[in-house]
Amino acid sequence: MATYGQAVIPQLMQQGVKILVASPVASTYEGEWQGNFTVVLEFESMEKATGFFNSEAYLKVRPLRHANSTLNNLVFAPGFEVPKAN
Repeated sequence: MATYGQAVIPQLMQQGVKILVASPVASTYEGEWQGNFTVVLEFESMEKATGFFNSEAYLKVRPLRHANSTLNNLVFAPGFEVPKAN
């Protein structure tokens, strides 16, 4: 995973992405966890996230993630906004 990290982290930093979590350690309290590395990224918007994922630069390094991970799940979810009180 180190090779992937070395390739992708500069791309993420260039896009202003915040790396919130990046760890091989995860404590499972409910259900089952099968991943070997957990990463949570914060993009400015969903458009920026999908744009990065589909960029030529990322397409070149994506195979490194696939080759070094036992589970290649990837999801995009919008940020949470606390509902305003009525």
